[in-house]
Amino acid sequence: MNTHSDIHAFFDDELWHERFDDECLQAGQRLRPKVRELVAEWPAAESIVLRAEVAGEPCEVSLWPSDGIWDFESSCACEVRSFCPHAAALLEEAAKPKNLPRLLEGKPVRSATPVLPVSAGPAPLDPADLPHLELRPTFHLDVVREETDSKVVRLLLQALKIPDLGDWVVARPLAIYGEHRIPLGGIPGPRELRLDTPQGPLVLRRDIAAEMNAILALQQAGLASLSGHSQYRFLLGLERKPNLPISQSPSAAALWFPNPSHGNLAEFWPWLRATGGPILESQSWTVAFAPEVGHEIIDLDPEGFVYQLEDDGSGWFHLSVGFDVGGKQLDLLPILAQLLEKGAMESSLEFPADGHFLHHLEDGRALRLPAARIRRILKQFSALIDPRRFKGSKLKLHPLDAAAIATSEELGIQAPERLAELAAKLTNFAGIEKIPQPAGIQAQLREYQTTGFHWMQFLARHELHGILADDMGLGKTLQTITHILAEKDSGRSQGKPVLVVAPTSVVPNWRAEAQKFAPSLRILMLDGPQRKKYFRSIPYADLVLTSYALVQRDIDALKGHRFHLAVLDEAQYVKNPAAKVAQAVCQLDARHRLCLSGTPVENHLGELWSLMKFLMPGFLGGQEDFNRRFRNPIEKDGDEDRRLALKARVAPLILRRNKTEVAKELPPKTILIHPVELNTAQKDLYETVRATMDKRV
Repeated sequence: MNTHSDIHAFFDDELWHERFDDECLQAGQRLRPKVRELVAEWPAAESIVLRAEVAGEPCEVSLWPSDGIWDFESSCACEVRSFCPHAAALLEEAAKPKNLPRLLEGKPVRSATPVLPVSAGPAPLDPADLPHLELRPTFHLDVVREETDSKVVRLLLQALKIPDLGDWVVARPLAIYGEHRIPLGGIPGPRELRLDTPQGPLVLRRDIAAEMNAILALQQAGLASLSGHSQYRFLLGLERKPNLPISQSPSAAALWFPNPSHGNLAEFWPWLRATGGPILESQSWTVAFAPEVGHEIIDLDPEGFVYQLEDDGSGWFHLSVGFDVGGKQLDLLPILAQLLEKGAMESSLEFPADGHFLHHLEDGRALRLPAARIRRILKQFSALIDPRRFKGSKLKLHPLDAAAIATSEELGIQAPERLAELAAKLTNFAGIEKIPQPAGIQAQLREYQTTGFHWMQFLARHELHGILADDMGLGKTLQTITHILAEKDSGRSQGKPVLVVAPTSVVPNWRAEAQKFAPSLRILMLDGPQRKKYFRSIPYADLVLTSYALVQRDIDALKGHRFHLAVLDEAQYVKNPAAKVAQAVCQLDARHRLCLSGTPVENHLGELWSLMKFLMPGFLGGQEDFNRRFRNPIEKDGDEDRRLALKARVAPLILRRNKTEVAKELPPKTILIHPVELNTAQKDLYETVRATMDKRV
């Protein structure tokens, strides 16, 4: 390609005007007289760089051939940065017929001091006079910590929005030709370079293709340089020495820093140590980190995690997980919370399915974690840790969650004896103690009803609360009455009454069945306008019955009493947590709580959360957190992992049997046919309705 003729056509046809808007071109015309020190340079064989000071602003335009035409970009110290009026003024001045030939010959335009011509190398070299050296280069990268004591670096830090702390970490790549080490900038150097050696001057013929590949490798590793980054290249004008090409500036041009478009700058150097450096080394680079650089990589082995599970005295447990780094104990749970918030459960480039990934610490170091193992550990904690709210180093766990964590083979925690026993029984209910039904019960329970009674007793002994979700007609009331009588006879109720809240129409049925099956129970039914005078009798009753309609009216009186057990029959009545009745029953003071409902979830998982709020406040977190962590992923996204995690948490607290499962225990169906003779008035009404509907059809 004939560069000179092509560049003449580029300027003669004013093709560059298309890259500027009209206002910018007009402003450039006004600034053209203020162009000073306009020079042209050739950093590569077929590219041209025009540099000048325009109205006091350092400005630069890089041009190169692309698909038979010339393309260009500009950078300037002004606020506009690129394709600004200063760049338009520079191109207007360069395009003048008398100026372009001078620039192509290496002569300055509007220069106050004479400048020596600049060509494709530092000085004209005569191959006949000097020996030539041709070697295949190797490449080396030094990562060092340098002081930020130059104007160029301070301005660069300001542009990168990095605080100036007096020093910073940079990379210094070198192209090594035998004994000669040449700093590598963001664009290839001159093809031939004169070197002064003890044996005399010689000409080094550089391998431009190899250097270009090396530059590309650095860029792919996330590094950027001043001389190769158009946005910051103008800064080199502040340091460049007279008569020296920009590509040979001894310090700033060969300075490489993390490319700001590649993410968080603070996380780059640990990544380069752990991943980027080995990638470069696989391409025949050598990489060295100076001792003072920091950003160490810590290989973390999950086998070294120390789990501590402690009973906090309130029935809940506290879990802490620690690990040692250089003699200092660090907490793992806050790290797991951060990983969950960043999406570490999903495979990505940041969190691969296999291999390792980095977690960056605030002090600049990074933990290298085995992806597969950490993901399995996260799976254990994903349903327990709310990453947006977890701030401490200990995790508060309900005994159910503590039991599940303690028995996890993945974690290998030494569980307290009480917790290990609970976990074993929760695995399958075969370990539940078979307690004989109380002597005072006047009924023969079927096998599945006996199982339900044992399950309730198990929950009570372990201070747990649950939902009996049997189908309608399977005797939830009888099972509960048997449990109430057993609690009284065993002395565990300590004389405290049991409160049952049921729909208004069902309350009389509770009294009738309690009198029939457990006549020894002292029953107090609160109904009617005279009920308030019986409030003082609540502590002396065994069983207190009230309705949902009345409990919200009487809650101020009821919450002043301590109940051994609070039972919600047809518990779907409190499926809306914002309803007054749901808020009222949550204020009841009861040591043990039960919900009876054949349909604990009718429409959505929010109904389950409302029941669990009554049973164990905080077990499933707040409503907003539950929706974000479980309901929305399950209902909207079909997240199977979240569904299984939620099921695993609540399964021990829900006993569900349908009629099909227990059909063999139910009595045979009894069909009674009783003809009913209609009287005259009924016959007339029936015939009227029939005739009307027949006519309508």
